[in-house]
Amino acid sequence: MKNGRFFQLMTFVLLLSLLLTPLTVRAFDDGTRCPASRTGLHDWTRQRYVAPTCTAPGAASYRCRWCGKTVSQSIPSPGHVWGSLRVEYPGTCVQRGMNYRICEKCGKKEYKYGSYGDHAWGPWETVRMPVKDTEGLRRRVCLYDANHIETAPIPVTREKGMTLPEPGESRLTVTIKQVFPHADPAGFGLGEEWDTDVKVTNSGSAEVTGYTIHYAFVSSRMYSRWSFFDDTDGATWGERTFTDSLAPGETKDLYNDSPAHSIQEEDVERGYVLVEAYVLWVDPASGNLRESDHAMLYIPTVCGTKGLELTKGVAAEPENGEFYKQGEAVRWTLTVKNVSDGTITDVVITDGDQVVSTIAAIAPGETVTCDVPAHTVTEQEALVTGCVAGIAVAVGKDPQGVEHTWSSNPVSVPTMPSAK
Repeated sequence: MKNGRFFQLMTFVLLLSLLLTPLTVRAFDDGTRCPASRTGLHDWTRQRYVAPTCTAPGAASYRCRWCGKTVSQSIPSPGHVWGSLRVEYPGTCVQRGMNYRICEKCGKKEYKYGSYGDHAWGPWETVRMPVKDTEGLRRRVCLYDANHIETAPIPVTREKGMTLPEPGESRLTVTIKQVFPHADPAGFGLGEEWDTDVKVTNSGSAEVTGYTIHYAFVSSRMYSRWSFFDDTDGATWGERTFTDSLAPGETKDLYNDSPAHSIQEEDVERGYVLVEAYVLWVDPASGNLRESDHAMLYIPTVCGTKGLELTKGVAAEPENGEFYKQGEAVRWTLTVKNVSDGTITDVVITDGDQVVSTIAAIAPGETVTCDVPAHTVTEQEALVTGCVAGIAVAVGKDPQGVEHTWSSNPVSVPTMPSAK
């Protein structure tokens, strides 16, 4: 009986000693022998541990429980784990695009230049009309750079035997004007409605009875109140015949008869909607079928999705009133407004490499002011860059759960080195 109790007591003492024994690390070896151990091996206990980050190494320290020796160990930094490249803004013919990627571990954002993009051609302009056996010439100018010009010949004869009016024959001209203004000065946004005012004018000296208007636009989803459609070449054509007469100098306004549309996703990706119109008629004197010059209208669209509007600014002027010096703090202001009709959720707002705010939901019309940490001007910015510049970015989900990215206006302040 006494032996049984003694055995239970010894078992309890052994288990208690195991529980109270500090964490030991036997796999670590610093290459030295322990003078206090019968085996000559150290019995290390970890005293301190700092985990490594994407940009900085970690550290750990150990102490031998026999001889009391302490050693330190550096843990290498694993580096960033970059996600896939995303488009910040596309390139144009004069400016490279900007891409970015985000570290999946620390959230750091890195920007990389993308490739140049395409031209944004304006409407065709007639340089020289075709005359008998001589081709005409037309040109169009890039909206990004007026030095980029493309030319194309105007054939003497048109399809189906149609020819340009000869001198003395009747003449009709077509004009197209944009009706609705766009909210963004740069162009129409997704979902905005656009419309055109098409006018036909008798610019000749003879009355014309009966004419057919042809109207086309290069867009994505086509809708027209006119009767004829043809999806060839990415354009939709509509035609309508009028039987009334146009006296010399008289104008027919077709605003109430022209198609009305809204901007689609494909229009935003393309960067524009191109509208074209012309008129066909029979010359009353010669009986020839005639075709007017083609009027064209370029309707710009803006990239991005209507949702959050970020406005970034500078809170205060530099100390000397002219430029920021090395070591001086630049304080930013940042407001975020929901300009859409739905609630934006799961909003994460970053400025540079740091997250400045996370917001569960922003209601339509609501404005949120973010507290952006001050930025200290570095030696590189003062001596080499000459400025501190950047944008704020917000990522959030629309009411359908689709994630979008919105950017603020770019902000830049001048810098100079500190006085020696």
